[in-house]
Amino acid sequence: MDSTTNAESNPSGLTFNVTGYPCDKPNGTMWTDSGTILSVTDKQLGYDADTYGCQSGSPVHRNYSDTGHTAIAIHAYGVGGTNPPLNRGTRITQDVFDNIQYWSNE
Repeated sequence: MDSTTNAESNPSGLTFNVTGYPCDKPNGTMWTDSGTILSVTDKQLGYDADTYGCQSGSPVHRNYSDTGHTAIAIHAYGVGGTNPPLNRGTRITQDVFDNIQYWSNE
């Protein structure tokens, strides 16, 4: 299965959602924010969606017509030393997808 950001070679400009359990909200409540992918590297996506501590590991997902909601990255870094400051996630490459598959079968 090819899972590399759902075969998007350059997802810059795509809209997406990030869903998780931020620590600044009531305990145990799930929140979603939308944003746009503004930077792309081989291993990371940078985006403008609002996130907060405790959301590391949350899916960065997009609704594709053929696959439905599909994770394209894993939120990993809050706003930091980039210009402009962006939240960032680890891009789901084929290697990352294979690792997730392997770990889920252990």
